[in-house]
Amino acid sequence: MSDKIYVGKAKGITTKFGQITKLSFGPNDFEKLNAEKNAAGWVNLEILTGRDGNPYAQIDNFKPTAQGGEAKAAPVNQAAPSDDLPF
Repeated sequence: MSDKIYVGKAKGITTKFGQITKLSFGPNDFEKLNAEKNAAGWVNLEILTGRDGNPYAQIDNFKPTAQGGEAKAAPVNQAAPSDDLPF
C-alpha cells in the first residue's frame, strides 16, 4: 500500500439537522490533489475519524492490480452430481 497522504482540514459540527463534516483546502492541498488524480482526472478522498474523535481527510490512492483488483475467493470443490438418488 502507498504512503498515506493527508489533505485539508476537517471539522465535525453538530446542528439541529444532524452531524455535518466541513472540509477546508489550502493551496498546498490542491497541489497534492492534482498530483494524485487518476487517468480520468478524479481524486478519491476518505473522510475518517481519528482516535480523538475528530474527522480528517486522506487521499484514497488505491490502484487496482492488473488481475482485476481485489483477490477473489477460491472456488469450492463440489462433487459432480451423481445419478444415484438417496431415496
